Amino acid sequence: MPLFSEVGRDMSSWPTAAHFVSWLALCPDNDISGGKLLWRGARRIKNRAGHLFRLAAFSLHHSLTPLGNYLRRMKAKLGPQAATMATAHKIAVIFYTMVKNQVEYDETLWATRDAQREKRLEAKLKRQAKQLATNLSPSNPKAA
Repeated sequence: MPLFSEVGRDMSSWPTAAHFVSWLALCPDNDISGGKLLWRGARRIKNRAGHLFRLAAFSLHHSLTPLGNYLRRMKAKLGPQAATMATAHKIAVIFYTMVKNQVEYDETLWATRDAQREKRLEAKLKRQAKQLATNLSPSNPKAA
């Protein structure tokens, strides 16, 4: 497995997932001098392990998994390049957690996070409707 040959099984080199993702160059980089933003974008480091995570994220476009849904949501929000980087970041954090804690991937966590995201979205829509003095009524798709 080429990923383990690049990273290894010992994650003690990186104290947190953020350190690991930064080493993979899967996080944004800002050059700030005197409070002024000079440059903003992806770090330009050639890291084969980071490239593997980006390839994995890129391949999820047609996937019906929660990670595929995340990629498509981010593409609509950020654009294709940033969405691939954000999804690769998420996959790398999952990988780091699994290897460091020696646990299996648990997809039920995605279901709870998706339910929480749906609740936040619904609450946001209700707040916006209240500000516009509009009433929201749930539609019944089964009746149609």
